Amino acid sequence: MPTTSRPTLEFLIGGKWMAWIGAIVVVIAVGFAVKIGIDRGWWGHLGPFARCLMIAAFGALLLAAGEMALRRINSAASAGLFGAGLGTLYLDSYAAFNYFNLVDQGGAFLLMAIVALIGIAITYRTRFLTIGVLSMVAGYLTPMLVHSDTPHHVEFFLYLTMLLGISLVLSAICLQPFRSLRYVSLGGLGVMSILWSFSYGVTHWQLAVIFFSLWWGMILVESVLAALRGQSAFGNVFITLLSTASYVTLTCALMSAASQSSHRWTGEFTFLIALICASAAFLFGRGFSSLRSVPRDAIEKLALALWAQSGVLLATAVALHFKDYGQTIGWLAIAVASIEIARRLASRGVAVFGLVVGALALARIFTLDVLSAGADTPLITFYSITISRWSLLALAGFASLHAVAHRLREDPPAHWVTLPALLTCLATILWAIICMAQCHGLAITGGWLVCAAALLALESLGHRQRYLEASLVLLVATAARWLIVDAFLYRAS
Repeated sequence: MPTTSRPTLEFLIGGKWMAWIGAIVVVIAVGFAVKIGIDRGWWGHLGPFARCLMIAAFGALLLAAGEMALRRINSAASAGLFGAGLGTLYLDSYAAFNYFNLVDQGGAFLLMAIVALIGIAITYRTRFLTIGVLSMVAGYLTPMLVHSDTPHHVEFFLYLTMLLGISLVLSAICLQPFRSLRYVSLGGLGVMSILWSFSYGVTHWQLAVIFFSLWWGMILVESVLAALRGQSAFGNVFITLLSTASYVTLTCALMSAASQSSHRWTGEFTFLIALICASAAFLFGRGFSSLRSVPRDAIEKLALALWAQSGVLLATAVALHFKDYGQTIGWLAIAVASIEIARRLASRGVAVFGLVVGALALARIFTLDVLSAGADTPLITFYSITISRWSLLALAGFASLHAVAHRLREDPPAHWVTLPALLTCLATILWAIICMAQCHGLAITGGWLVCAAALLALESLGHRQRYLEASLVLLVATAARWLIVDAFLYRAS
């Protein structure tokens, strides 16, 4: 028979996919052997301790075989043996708790944590990312597999902190191949945090806020260090965005569910996180210069992402702290302030942020605010004119639109030359809607006429923002309404 060539033999023995399939088969076989042996009495007169010791010895033998394969064959073969050995040790720790009743919940937790640390040590020794991922996943599954009715919350959080710290340290000291471990760790941390929050978050929310803040700070520090070294430009942005969004959302949810007294602090908490993000962006980036130019390296990209997070968190803080009309007024103030800052910094990004927040405020005026309780309650009534709370809010939106259009008129960014004119037209339409909602009869036509006269006056003062065109359109609409509604339909009725 023809002999197998050496390259083919190395592929069959050392192929990574074959090695990992073999590791999975070995672990499954050990599991079936333990379960069937218990059910059918194959273990004979061996005591539970001897049984666990035999399984642990088999796992240790697999780890030793992995070390020999790493030195004498290749890395792929050793990866499968290491994976099978770690899986066997995890299975043995779980069997000692669930099947053999040798250890309690705390002991089983400790055994599985030790196995996870052994896996991390093997990961650092061999530089195998797959072993590291296996160890991290198994480490985060340990609290789910080994639990009791009397959980130890502080120990649980310290254990998760240890896993996160190990993954971040490996990612920091050895970019290749361990940078992916921080994503695995963040995913496991998020799942465990959500499950714990649903079970115990309401009664222990202060403890959760402390550790959530610690984890978020650890991830932020590692991302900044990686960016300063010029590493993982996109990855740093992604993980900081994901961690900040998860951290703020989960913490605010716990604070709101815990008590009404803590709910009012969600706005202040979100504002504090926004301030921290802005401070980190200012210190480690190029100050406010990061908002002016296109980012070139990893730290500038991370700084820009932190500035963006700060702006979004600021708008969120306003929404959490204020209620009803206060949210709209706060968003309008942020929009006007952002346009002014963008004009002084010559930053297109800040201007876009201000326009987006302003659009959200206008959308809220015509949706939630107009339908809120007491929106149409008259505050002042003068002949056919009624002034309500909603009309005052809409007038604030009208004034904000004109203020933004005026500030953008001076030195507008490239390709934004027509934007001030569009905002002026939008403000004119908003005034017409306010008149129709709060006035009756000839008062609507008079209101339109007053707005057209004001636009013509602004045009004559030299503020050329298409005021003339907007006033002419409004004059035509005013004349049409007077002829059709005020004159013809009134006489016909």
